[in-house]
Amino acid sequence: MPRPKGYDPQTFRKAAMMAFWKKGYAATSVADLEEATGLNRRQLFREAKNKRELFLQALLDFAAISTERDLEVLGREAGLASIREVLGHLVDQADYDPGRFGCLVCNTCREPVAADDPEIGRFVAQHLRKIESAYARGLARAASDGEIAVEDEGLRRSSRHLMAIHMSLLLLVRAGEPKAVLEDIAEAAVSSLL
Repeated sequence: MPRPKGYDPQTFRKAAMMAFWKKGYAATSVADLEEATGLNRRQLFREAKNKRELFLQALLDFAAISTERDLEVLGREAGLASIREVLGHLVDQADYDPGRFGCLVCNTCREPVAADDPEIGRFVAQHLRKIESAYARGLARAASDGEIAVEDEGLRRSSRHLMAIHMSLLLLVRAGEPKAVLEDIAEAAVSSLL
């Protein structure tokens, strides 16, 4: 069967990503993917071999968006201000959809597929290391600017702590926690660095 008229691969990938983001891997059926993308089963699997491959592509697409939006800020020359900006952006997810879906990678951590599928598990672990490294860059800049006093061991611990806060905020957004609670958590995380 030919692709639908006006078919756009980028639109298809975004629609598949949104379907997985809303419901997760296990709860997203092929019928859900058909409805979200406007493609039938045969057309879907012309784009990818199976549901798992579609999901891996969705994770890659999400991580690219997430990294661009949140983590590149930490590469700027702003130190503590960049850390505050990223945490503030995570808190602001509570204000709008699809922010309320949380983070596709975080949500995947809660699913058996993260533990059962080595490739997906590796992807999740790599994404977490990417977040940790981004915070380490922001902390190193803050230390070099004299905003915080931190040694190598403290920098490693603090970057891991901020990665945990990052993930926690996104899970709490998904859980529907009030924005005031999220703001307190983010502010406490920054205060702990001073």
